Amino acid sequence: MTHTIPTFIERLIESRSQNALQESMAEVARKLDLSSFAYLSLPRQPSGSPRLISTYPACWTAHYLSAMRLLILLFARLLRTPNRSNGASFGVAGLF
Repeated sequence: MTHTIPTFIERLIESRSQNALQESMAEVARKLDLSSFAYLSLPRQPSGSPRLISTYPACWTAHYLSAMRLLILLFARLLRTPNRSNGASFGVAGLF
């Protein structure tokens, strides 16, 4: 256990492929006695696709990602909705 995290960090740095990264994550999850894990990497460019590395069942992660996508779209729509009282954009402050 004492070498698990340092070894994991070393492998993260050295990983050159998504498969190598997934193997490193799965190994540390086993050593930490975790039943499942998920890692979501968001793209730097808006046109890019997110990458998911997970040991959860594919049907569960597909449902979760779809629900999150809908939530993000709703939030973006709220940010663009004008405030009817003063004509200003709704903005983040209006959500809280």
